[in-house]
Order: sequence, then structure tokens, then C-alpha cells
Amino acid sequence: MRKLVCPRLPQFQACVSPLGQLHTRPLFGGYSLAIDDTVFAMVAEGNIYLKACEQSAAYRVEHRNPLLTLRRHGRIVPLKYYQIDDTLWRDE
Repeated sequence: MRKLVCPRLPQFQACVSPLGQLHTRPLFGGYSLAIDDTVFAMVAEGNIYLKACEQSAAYRVEHRNPLLTLRRHGRIVPLKYYQIDDTLWRDE
């Protein structure tokens, strides 16, 4: 398995550590991030993406964070994960 490379991962782990142990698993060419078997984020190309949900919809619309995409059968398919932007990183 290749090494998980993401400069912000230690900061992310510190933010979510009160929720439990963070687990990673290879998925879609990146890695899924889960706590207690609940996948809520992905790591791809050095960025962390949060799973979009009803509670995050307003933030996502206002900030227009890039979605995680996957190339499938020659087409780019957007996934329901949005990139954590600097605004969220500052709101620890």
C-alpha cells in the first residue's frame, strides 16, 4: 500500500480525535477516512474532502468548494465530497 500523503492530515486528526480513532482505507485512488465504520471524508491528491450532507449544504453553496471527482469510462464524475477550504481550516 502506498503511503498516505496529506500535509493537513495531522491537523485534521487533531480536530476529529474527540470523536474516536480515525481509520483509513484505500478507495477510488485515494483514501476514505472513517470513525466507528462511518466514512465521512476522503483524501485525494493531498487534499481532504468532507462528505456533503444536509447540514453542510448551505456552507457548500455559499463557498462553492470544489467537489472530489473520479474519472470513470472516460468521463469525469463528481462525488458528494467537497474540499476543505482555508475558511474551514481556520475554524478549528
